Amino acid sequence: MKSGASSIVVIDAIGGALTALLVAIFAWTAFVAKPDEGQSPRELADSLDSARSDVAALRSALAEQKAMESRRQSQLAAVGPLPSEVPSESYLRTLSSLASENTLTVVRQLPLSPRDYPGLLEQRFAYEVSGTLPDLARFFKAVELSPSWTDISYLKVETGKSTEGESHRSALLTFSVFSMGKVQPVTQGTGG
Repeated sequence: MKSGASSIVVIDAIGGALTALLVAIFAWTAFVAKPDEGQSPRELADSLDSARSDVAALRSALAEQKAMESRRQSQLAAVGPLPSEVPSESYLRTLSSLASENTLTVVRQLPLSPRDYPGLLEQRFAYEVSGTLPDLARFFKAVELSPSWTDISYLKVETGKSTEGESHRSALLTFSVFSMGKVQPVTQGTGG
């Protein structure tokens, strides 16, 4: 054998021995030796208890969400789906009727520009009524109980003139009526 070839064999033998030593060290640490930093059985039990507690909390939150969904479905069934018809001038007449039933005077009413959102139309109506504070409260309650999807999006109540010991109030408000319909022009109404 030549000296160059023998030096390659020696280098290969040393490399093989080092590789075998590294594999043996890795195998010893991975499979045989017990690391000092491992978790004790008590720490593992605590970790398992904590995980069980987390699962219980998540199950409780899920149950609450399901209960809320059930309540919302019941409310939706009671109220009905969002109407597909766009509110029109007949809605202003309905508001006037509710105001009269609650002994309020309609000072003015007029449709405002609608707001169109994807899949939702908000038709707005400016409204001014006057009467006593209890009458206003009954009117607001009547609007709330009406079958339409109506929200009072603006409200300002001012003190008006007093008659027979009762202080009259003037309420400026904006009704938002929601539907799934397309925007249609609403003719302007007047008080009455």
